[in-house]
Amino acid sequence: FVACPNCRDPLALLVAGGIAVHGVVSPITAGKPMSLGSTGKKIAVALLLVVATALGGCATPPTNPEQRKYFDQVNDPLEPTNRVVYKFNHIIYGMLLKPPAKLYTVLVPDAGQRGVHNVLENMSDPDIFVNQILEGRFDYAGITLGRFIINSTLGIGGIFDVARDTFHLDPHHADLGMTFALWGIKPGPYLVLPLFGPSDPRDAIGLGIDTYFDPLDMYLDRHSLSDLVLAQSGATALDLGARELPALGEIERTSLDPYAAVRSMYRQHRYHQIYGKPDTANTPGANPPK
Repeated sequence: FVACPNCRDPLALLVAGGIAVHGVVSPITAGKPMSLGSTGKKIAVALLLVVATALGGCATPPTNPEQRKYFDQVNDPLEPTNRVVYKFNHIIYGMLLKPPAKLYTVLVPDAGQRGVHNVLENMSDPDIFVNQILEGRFDYAGITLGRFIINSTLGIGGIFDVARDTFHLDPHHADLGMTFALWGIKPGPYLVLPLFGPSDPRDAIGLGIDTYFDPLDMYLDRHSLSDLVLAQSGATALDLGARELPALGEIERTSLDPYAAVRSMYRQHRYHQIYGKPDTANTPGANPPK
């Protein structure tokens, strides 16, 4: 693809590989990827072409010094395209994700929803374990391995979080985007991906690799259990929809600029997730100049 001169960066070429295998993530906080399966990954490649073409519509930096300072601070050179994609995602979420997620919350009691969420968390532990090893967080890796063994057995496949409730082993999230961050790789510009939501080049690449090389998915595919991967994808969509869409709806109702609010939330959440503390020094886009 050809991006504008202000966005041209070797890292952009890597985004292509990342988006092509990117899993579905939270509409707000960019959580763990959804398993796509081989067919889903081919669809994602087609979506990549749309994203690559759209990248040519990035914003021209303003000439006003104060506005240029804000432009550089928010680090969102693709904002015109990102806003279009954000609106597209909002429509798709409302049409395809909100109705089944709402039905799910009505038909499935809270205990059942919690059990589904626990199973999905347990299924993500092998990938988290690998990333914690790559990060050098061997104490967290040991806890994650212990949680996976305990919850897979005593927790009946992860339905119950026995590791946390009985053995006080709290979960610690990790993904390859976090690993890249701890290795010192910068996030790059803000991106809104079709269907996948808020991201940046570093997280898009990390999530793509995480999805493609997910240990559990590879095991299930190798043993002709790909239907379980698709079931996991559907359950993840329902779980995310039930937990995230109400918050997204509240932002749409109460925020003067929902796009900017989601962008700020994503960055703050991601910074805290990676470094374990709030980003008090830099929250891009909080007060745009007139």
